[in-house]
Amino acid sequence: MIKMSIRVKPNVSAQKEFEQALVGMQIEDTHISGLIEKCRNDKGCINYVLHRKNESIFCLESEWQSRRELKDHFRGKDFMLLMGAIDVLCEKPVVKINDGKSSFGMEFIESVLEQ
Repeated sequence: MIKMSIRVKPNVSAQKEFEQALVGMQIEDTHISGLIEKCRNDKGCINYVLHRKNESIFCLESEWQSRRELKDHFRGKDFMLLMGAIDVLCEKPVVKINDGKSSFGMEFIESVLEQ
């Protein structure tokens, strides 16, 4: 099993916009809440949850059956849209991916997208 955590902090000027995005503001004709739901339905997804850690930190946590299925998820349109929203409205995310043997960060996602 692979575990992934993406911790995001909205930019101070975008806090309200990010919160609105989480409850359904449209981004490129897709709702964020719909994106989370679609990601939950990706092949190999065991769990996919977005929650608020505190007033300014949100955390996306997911579990995957295999590294291959997680990589396929990274290449999917829904994950790209979600990361696009995070890129525009938040500070650089803190990414932690653990497969039980090794730990990776954002560089793992970037390397998958470059392939």
